[in-house]
Amino acid sequence: LAAMAHVLKIVVGIKDYKITLLTSNKAAAFTLRNPRRQSGQEFVCQMYKLMSRMRRNGNSIKFHWIPTTEDNK
Repeated sequence: LAAMAHVLKIVVGIKDYKITLLTSNKAAAFTLRNPRRQSGQEFVCQMYKLMSRMRRNGNSIKFHWIPTTEDNK
C-alpha cells in the first residue's frame, strides 16, 4: 500500500490519462476494493484522496491484482 500511495503522489498532477496500477499483493488489492479499519489504513485514506483529485483532473484509475507464479500453482 505504501508503494502504491507513493506512485500516486508522483503522478497526481497529470491530466486525462487512463492509469492502471498492477500489484502482486492480493491483500493490498482486496483492501482497496473493500476498505475498512486495518493496518495500512493511513495509506488507504491517502490513496483515496489522491485518486479523487486525479479523477477530477479527468483521469481514470484501475487496480489489478496479478497473481505470481506461486499463486498459479
